[in-house]
Amino acid sequence: MLPRSSSALVGAIAVAVGSASGAPSGPPIRIGSTLALTGPLASTALVHQLVGEIYVEQINKKNGLLGRPVEWIVKDDQSKPELARTLYEQLITVDKVDLLMGPYATGAILSAMGVAQRYNKILIHHTFGIPSLAKYDAQFPTWSLGADPAATFPNTLLDALAATPKPPKTIAIVTSKFPSVHFMSLGAREVAKKRGLQEVVFLEWDFGNRDFGAIAARVKDANPDFVWVGAIGLEGNQLLDAMKKIDYTPPLHFYMYPAPGPMAQAPEGKNALAATIFEENQPYLNNPGAAEFVKLFNERAAKAGLSYTGVETQAAASYSAWQVLDAAVTATKSLDDKVLAEWLRKNRVDTIQGKLRFDGPSNYGDDLMVVEAGAERPLGHRLAEEYRGARRHADDEVVARWGSRAFRSSRNRRSRECSSGPSTGSWGSVSACRGGSCARSTWRILRSRSSPRIFAISSRQSDASIRS
Repeated sequence: MLPRSSSALVGAIAVAVGSASGAPSGPPIRIGSTLALTGPLASTALVHQLVGEIYVEQINKKNGLLGRPVEWIVKDDQSKPELARTLYEQLITVDKVDLLMGPYATGAILSAMGVAQRYNKILIHHTFGIPSLAKYDAQFPTWSLGADPAATFPNTLLDALAATPKPPKTIAIVTSKFPSVHFMSLGAREVAKKRGLQEVVFLEWDFGNRDFGAIAARVKDANPDFVWVGAIGLEGNQLLDAMKKIDYTPPLHFYMYPAPGPMAQAPEGKNALAATIFEENQPYLNNPGAAEFVKLFNERAAKAGLSYTGVETQAAASYSAWQVLDAAVTATKSLDDKVLAEWLRKNRVDTIQGKLRFDGPSNYGDDLMVVEAGAERPLGHRLAEEYRGARRHADDEVVARWGSRAFRSSRNRRSRECSSGPSTGSWGSVSACRGGSCARSTWRILRSRSSPRIFAISSRQSDASIRS
């Protein structure tokens, strides 16, 4: 990874890579941004730095943008929105950049958005969490939240939990006051209330807090069936550490924006839920640029010493932002901000997370988020047994079926699974039968048995989807 502190060095190396290939020529196209390379958001912002480096190197090894090399100038906003505002002003007025790329996290993006609007610059950004605050018509988001994520996503999550054998009846909501996280947590609170869940505790903390002992104790005393944790970065891990010290493990727990890696790798994070827009499997790997990027990111993240080397939501949203900027410049053959903005409003862009559109409220398109969780048992076995368990009062047998492979759970027979699991991309069904009457649900398998067992449930469609 390139040094964190020198924006000039980032740009210089990016140009040198392109020039060495002999493809792009002429004055560089300068793209400016900030990232939280230090401060409490640094653990996640470093992912975005690595992604940007990879994309700039990729494009310069081809033909650059408009046949010219690309130079990326990135400055450290130290996780401070007010500093991001100052630095974006500098990028435009002092560094004279041609284009802007958004910073990491909602507060800094909102600051950058204000500067972009003042100078009539297009701003493509990857991690803005409150769509209703995006008032500028030339800002374009690549985190596919949809226009009303505070309502749509909590419902997706609670729909998934409602389909489990023991749906939660009580909920604890604990949240950071960090803007995007707090916004989603308040939405979850409202959704849970409308769905009839009993709220047993609601707690907030200031962003930057590191003492979670009292919060952990309050949650333990409340003994909820489900804990919604509105955490960003390492806050979720810090809360889990505090819970571990008092010998408490939530039965079900969800984390809004955890830092990539630390949550997945922590033993206390077992069975924790999170949101995702991308996984390193089909069908995502069929999306433009996905397979190549995953390979490069895995290699570069390992060399850079990142704790988690996989491509997940942060990396995918970041790479998508570069794809969107590239697509707009290439299609219009222009660096004119007004021309680029007009093209993006009228066109869909292929990215590694799927097609993105910008014609909805605040230029937001579809909500592509799904719920993911660790799964200890193979999918077919778990699905058949748990589905029958939830309906045992009525069903003689449940069969999860993919082609000729059947996974059964019945009153008189233990659940068995074939030695080979369902294949990636296949459609299957779960049937619950009593006598001659059967109820059927359809599922999609998006990850093969050979991959780490992670499943995701999405309730946005009439048929729930599961990834395993």
